[in-house]
Amino acid sequence: MQKNDLHDYFLFPSPVSVLDCGAYEDVSENLVKYIYNLKNTHNRQANENRSSIGGWQSKTDLLNDPEFANFQEYIISHIEEITSRYDCVFLLDSLWANVNPRGGYNLSHVHPGSDLSGVLFVQTSLDCGNLVFENRSLFLEFNLLQNMNLHLKKQSNYCPNFQIQPIPGRLVIFPSSVPHFVETNCSNEDRISISFNLKIG
Repeated sequence: MQKNDLHDYFLFPSPVSVLDCGAYEDVSENLVKYIYNLKNTHNRQANENRSSIGGWQSKTDLLNDPEFANFQEYIISHIEEITSRYDCVFLLDSLWANVNPRGGYNLSHVHPGSDLSGVLFVQTSLDCGNLVFENRSLFLEFNLLQNMNLHLKKQSNYCPNFQIQPIPGRLVIFPSSVPHFVETNCSNEDRISISFNLKIG
């Protein structure tokens, strides 16, 4: 008996790109020192309305800091390794540093006004908290998510959320409209990262 021809199409995905940057050890030590010096100089939270709880975030204009110029080429070249796959030019709109000590975390949020957003993990350790993306269709398709078989879920990443482990030198770029948060840092070492927003030029 001839089998029916069944196809599954997983429509409208959100492109999340993960790049483990090469030669990160060449910049990591100085980048960590730069961020701690920045934090010690500007220890007050830059904006109380941002997502960090129990942590510190710099102002979003690090691209204008002459001392940051030492790291710009490295970071931008890896960002462009991902964005070059789009048929447009992206402009780096804002960039800032994050330091989350033990107990610090980031609330669920989006980045309005941007097209892509991203994060470079600068310093991490085991149990420092994963980056978690939330399914924008969770409310609308909750019953489907609860009842879809495991094979299809794995094949399509059709799940309530998707977690990415922070690793030093790991760069993650994603659509700015995708809700995301970072789990509580349960380690004894600060979780340090650099976040940024990109706009189509």
